[in-house]
Amino acid sequence: MLRFTQSGNCLGRGAFTTLGTDPGYVIETHACTQRPRDAWVVIDQGNGGLSYRNESVGMNLDVRYAAPTAGTPLVLYAPHPVYNQRFGQTLTTEGDFLLYALHASTMCLTEVSGVVEIWPCNPAAAAQHLELVDCADIAP
Repeated sequence: MLRFTQSGNCLGRGAFTTLGTDPGYVIETHACTQRPRDAWVVIDQGNGGLSYRNESVGMNLDVRYAAPTAGTPLVLYAPHPVYNQRFGQTLTTEGDFLLYALHASTMCLTEVSGVVEIWPCNPAAAAQHLELVDCADIAP
């Protein structure tokens, strides 16, 4: 699970949406559960790049339309080789990490009112701090 340390909320699959004509899902944050919608497989893409595949639908965490601008939401989309599905980690002094989009390396995942968007990376921004949590550590 990917959990924001400040709120304790996990990233998960939200409502179905279409991206152009293709299926996708909104990324939302909510109380962590052991449900597959909250489970992620971390895939090493080499050169420091990671992708995150959602267990419930087999789609990857994706910066919508590869937009590099602040406020762009994260979605689930079919796996592909473009860098808007690749992320890097920056470790913080608190022991957690920031996730930045490889196609926009100054932009980090940020929890904003129940959704996840990219905003300029700022280690002092508590809403950007994430941690990986084992599903077994979450109460059913």
